[in-house]
Amino acid sequence: RQQKFQLELDSHRKLLALTQANAALQMEMLTSNQQMRTQNAALVRRADNAEQEGENLRVERDAFAAELHKLRNSEIPSLNEKLQQEMQANARLTVVAETAS
Repeated sequence: RQQKFQLELDSHRKLLALTQANAALQMEMLTSNQQMRTQNAALVRRADNAEQEGENLRVERDAFAAELHKLRNSEIPSLNEKLQQEMQANARLTVVAETAS
């Protein structure tokens, strides 16, 4: 009877030790999972920031392209025409000045 009790006691001690080891492993896994979640959240934030920065750059690029298009299609030809008119006026004044002297 004493031997049976001792065997049961040993069995319970082994079960307790296994249960404690299992609990320790589960705590370790929980801590590891929390760290991974934190790292994943940081990576998601970095990806979101990079995506937003990319969108900001696309908006900036599109605005620059629109401004360049405007310059090429309206302002530059208009300025070239004004420059041609000024040069013609200067040429006429030069002729008049040379004629007068």
